[in-house]
Amino acid sequence: MSLLDSANTLILLIDMQPKIIKATKDKTIISYAQKLVKAANLLSIPIIVTEQYPTGLGDTDPSLEELFPEDTKIVPKTAFSAMKEVGFSELLRAYERKQIIICGVEAHICVYQTAMDLVSRGYDVHFLKEASASRSEYEFVSAIEQMRQANISISTLETILFELLEDSKNPHFKEIQAFVK
Repeated sequence: MSLLDSANTLILLIDMQPKIIKATKDKTIISYAQKLVKAANLLSIPIIVTEQYPTGLGDTDPSLEELFPEDTKIVPKTAFSAMKEVGFSELLRAYERKQIIICGVEAHICVYQTAMDLVSRGYDVHFLKEASASRSEYEFVSAIEQMRQANISISTLETILFELLEDSKNPHFKEIQAFVK
């Protein structure tokens, strides 16, 4: 595992759909995800979004979706691990990036299973816990523990953003720094 490099990083947002998020009762994950997406836009980091059974559970949260660049891929899925969805592995491989920042809901199901499958395929996975949730705190904590045991980096937004910036001389430093103040 190594520090994030913006030229080798991809953001993977898992099932950030209002119906699922509402069940978690977490009111903050969207704001953290928005900051991550804004930083990704400034640093030209690609984003892939999954939606679990969008016919029944709806689309990605509109306040998040409006921030996505035009080339953002939104992948509907029924498999809990995005890696088991037909065509997803090929889509991910096409970006030629080995570091994946992953977040979303539910942390102990779709995020966890996707993260584990990513690790098994040689990706360097960084879990953003502030932009993730589960319906149960116990399940959330268990997911973090299992991911940590699998050498997945458990991280915070501020840590991730400053890793991506690398240097205070980065032209986007002040703008991105404002996201965590």
